[in-house]
Amino acid sequence: MAIPKRDVLTLAIFSILSAVFFLLAFLFTVKYRGAGYGTSGNGNVGLVFVVPATVLYAATLFCVYRITKRFPIGKPTMKLSVIGLIALLIACLWGEYASIKRLLRVLGGGPGNPGSVIFRYFILNQYTNKLFFNLFTYIGGISAVCLIAIAARFVDPERPRECKRQIGE
Repeated sequence: MAIPKRDVLTLAIFSILSAVFFLLAFLFTVKYRGAGYGTSGNGNVGLVFVVPATVLYAATLFCVYRITKRFPIGKPTMKLSVIGLIALLIACLWGEYASIKRLLRVLGGGPGNPGSVIFRYFILNQYTNKLFFNLFTYIGGISAVCLIAIAARFVDPERPRECKRQIGE
């Protein structure tokens, strides 16, 4: 089963746009200058890019799922792909965890800590966009969707006939 060029082009466009908006959300997140300098009074400038980044990333993940589910792949290559995707997902989760710990330490803890510069809304805070819009979440989400799509190939009732045709049995 060939993958239509339209799907590949759509994936490329959504991937590039979502990556650009992820980068903009990351770049426009205010950096905490430290105690004694006060907090930024500019509000959450990065939030302007968060909504389009989220919508474009969801479209990217949908395209990745659709293409991965249809991608003609043999059994040995599929096993190797699953191992690689799991390793990549674990690396992204570890990187995200380390990133969260580091940023929360710099900001004085979470919103429940009285000494923290994170006030009421943890997700919408001007210093925390980097927790959600970074390379770890971008690549980790794509890896997770690829794994889900590969697993969905085994659940699909049409799979046995389709896979036999793909690998030439």
